[in-house]
Amino acid sequence: MRRLLCWFAALLFAQAAVAQSAAIAIASPASSGIRVLLAPETETTLVSPFAGRVRSVGLSLGQSFGRGKVLVAFDCDEQSARLQMAEAEWASARESHDAKLRLQGLQQAGEVEVSLAASAAERGKAQVALYRAQMAQSFELVYAPDAA
Repeated sequence: MRRLLCWFAALLFAQAAVAQSAAIAIASPASSGIRVLLAPETETTLVSPFAGRVRSVGLSLGQSFGRGKVLVAFDCDEQSARLQMAEAEWASARESHDAKLRLQGLQQAGEVEVSLAASAAERGKAQVALYRAQMAQSFELVYAPDAA
């Protein structure tokens, strides 16, 4: 996460330097001026650790930012919906297991049915844990790093 923020900050600084140099060259053309196109030597590609859509970018090209400013906001609605769906399935599986246990007490359900219902409930619990872990790893807002 920290490495991603460092790469993002480096990319923004490089773009800001290029934009500032280009603006100076365009803003003050001399009568015998020379036009120059600046291009970075190295480029980088940023990759997000989760799938999502960028809701907004908190600054524009060349704009400076301070510590704690929101740089990027992601739309995490899909991850939240998946978690809610998994929680609903888990609740359904728990109810089914409880019903099978009650039926077993009335000798209307066998051991295999109860065992299958228990497995379905455990699978639902694991699915909820997986989506919660994914939500914890994802981030909705990316803030500017603290000054080193």
